Amino acid sequence: MTSTQPKTFTAEQQAVIAEIQFGTGSLRVEALAGAAKTTTIEAGVHALDPSPGEVLAVAFNKRIAEELKERLPFTCSTATLNSIGHRAWGGMINRKIQLDANKLYHLTTEALQAARVHEDEFIEVGLNVRRLVDGARNVGLIPASSLHPSMQRPVLEDSWENWEAIAENMDCDFN
Repeated sequence: MTSTQPKTFTAEQQAVIAEIQFGTGSLRVEALAGAAKTTTIEAGVHALDPSPGEVLAVAFNKRIAEELKERLPFTCSTATLNSIGHRAWGGMINRKIQLDANKLYHLTTEALQAARVHEDEFIEVGLNVRRLVDGARNVGLIPASSLHPSMQRPVLEDSWENWEAIAENMDCDFN
């Protein structure tokens, strides 16, 4: 155990540790930031003394996944839900997926160049478009054209009114 672990655990933490040790199914821990989730998971897994392939710790973001990887026994796997999905999709299409961390920037730049947006407006318009897309993602707006027929409807309908509301909420100026 690391020095960041408390000497005593709360009743809730003890219940999580016991479920990790003795439970027979999956476990999901929900708690606020700073509630010692990583420390609790670490204590439970160390008490478990897992065999290789027995534990997969799924984290919300890459930073926490990397921290778990450092703190858990080497026999454990750690990942983000996003990375698990990418692996599954890559396996399905039988190739490794190459991610472009700046995809939105590249697509926006290409579109603005194709539209011949004037150099003076290029940066501001590009920032507004990227903010608008981020806002749409945050509220669950997915353009209907990108939905596979088997996918559920988006959280927010793809309409001009909703795009305008998102732009206003994100303080994007396209005038």
